[in-house]
Amino acid sequence: MSWIKRHKKLALFLALALIFLGWWWQRSQFTPERWAARPGERHHIVDDLLTQYGGLKGMSQEEVVSLLGPDTDGDQREERLTPGGPEARELLAYPIGSYGLGWGYLFVYLEDGAVTESRIYVD
Repeated sequence: MSWIKRHKKLALFLALALIFLGWWWQRSQFTPERWAARPGERHHIVDDLLTQYGGLKGMSQEEVVSLLGPDTDGDQREERLTPGGPEARELLAYPIGSYGLGWGYLFVYLEDGAVTESRIYVD
């Protein structure tokens, strides 16, 4: 008697688990098309985006916009106080949908037209 016949329930559970894991893995893969098509569900793929593209560091603003599309409307800047006085950094802001206990955003910080840092913020 084969193992599958003796362990039908376990075999069925393992097959369903593999199908679910495959679906979950595919759902979390970043592609520019998936990013553009589902703005409210970007939270599923943002981690893969940052992993695939090394946190976007070193990319030009044009490359980021080509990959992710235009950011939110308006001139985005983050101001912070430093020992040398106030400092403003230019950034691109992309909504990524529900993330944890709030609404998430991907902030891509720019200096001289190149990405220096990217972070996920929850509002």
